[in-house]
Amino acid sequence: MKVYLDDRHGKEVTGYTFDDFVPDEDENAVPTSRLLSCDPEDFWAAEEWKEDGTIKGQPCTVYYLFDEDGCNRELPEDYPWDEEHVSRVIIHTED
Repeated sequence: MKVYLDDRHGKEVTGYTFDDFVPDEDENAVPTSRLLSCDPEDFWAAEEWKEDGTIKGQPCTVYYLFDEDGCNRELPEDYPWDEEHVSRVIIHTED
């Protein structure tokens, strides 16, 4: 799992696992509008979703990628929200 400070081009940090992530209780994951087909790393993905929360007490956003087999489900809670589908975690250090 790739974890970065402030944005996906920020400093990559280690020492975090998916088990350290605590999602916000009041919000669910939502789809993003990023054009995946133009991204050299994520072109294979059909959908990207993001979810806010904390990781080891620090505010963060977790991004999930799904291929055609993993997406297009009836309800968001039917998606496989697991470490296998995490593309990156952004830790927010700026106010």
